Amino acid sequence: MLLSACQSPPTDADVTVVFTDDGCTYKGPDGAVENPVTFTYTTNTDGEEFGIGIVTLKEGYGRSDLEAYQGFGTPGFVDHFVALLYNSPGQTTTTEVTLDAGKEHFIVCGRDGGPVASVLAVLTPK
Repeated sequence: MLLSACQSPPTDADVTVVFTDDGCTYKGPDGAVENPVTFTYTTNTDGEEFGIGIVTLKEGYGRSDLEAYQGFGTPGFVDHFVALLYNSPGQTTTTEVTLDAGKEHFIVCGRDGGPVASVLAVLTPK
């Protein structure tokens, strides 16, 4: 009998995002989370480049401001850009992200160089 040990990719992600030609699908929490948060994201596109940004906003701004934003680049009301997660078509990547204590973190889907496609969730570390 032959015994071998192999390591498989982590499957215990807190958040799973799949990028498609139509945008992003999100599976995970919306609200309070333990810190850090593990994101697994897969690109299933025909060349469209999508990614997710994890941002905090300046005082007085919220989800509706991000959803209404149609400009290019980072909106002026973003306080802190915590992370940008993206990869190449056909790839799956797992990344651990530490969120800023006591702040709401907006998980935003967008096209490379384009406006916000959607706000997937708002996470707040416990």
